[in-house]
Amino acid sequence: MAMPYHVPVLLQEIVALAGQPRRVADATLGDGGHAEAFLRQGAQVLGVDRDPEAVARTRARLTGLPLQILTAPFDDPAVLSRVGEFHPEVALFDLGVSSRQLDDQSAGFSFRSGAPLDMRMSESGPTAAEILNT
Repeated sequence: MAMPYHVPVLLQEIVALAGQPRRVADATLGDGGHAEAFLRQGAQVLGVDRDPEAVARTRARLTGLPLQILTAPFDDPAVLSRVGEFHPEVALFDLGVSSRQLDDQSAGFSFRSGAPLDMRMSESGPTAAEILNT
């Protein structure tokens, strides 16, 4: 069974604080809740997320909306260059892990006993368990 879409906690407050931007860089796209709100206001949105599963869910959920997506860490030099070329009026960073990542034991972020200690948002690089064990 698919997990339901995660609604950002302070969505309305963030949208109100941002005003009516024409260009928004959502540096932590996740399930696309913030991006969707800005898109529906008419903004162009460049979304960035390092988690390929989150990107796939968001692409499927927001099909038909003019969302540009980069699958990479937001501090990647190529991403920073692309964001600079995009000229956003607002840059949003919703830092941390999502409740979806904590609830899904296979993601490796769970605190539950017996869950793998992975803590990667992709399949590349060493897991947290490998780092701790070396």
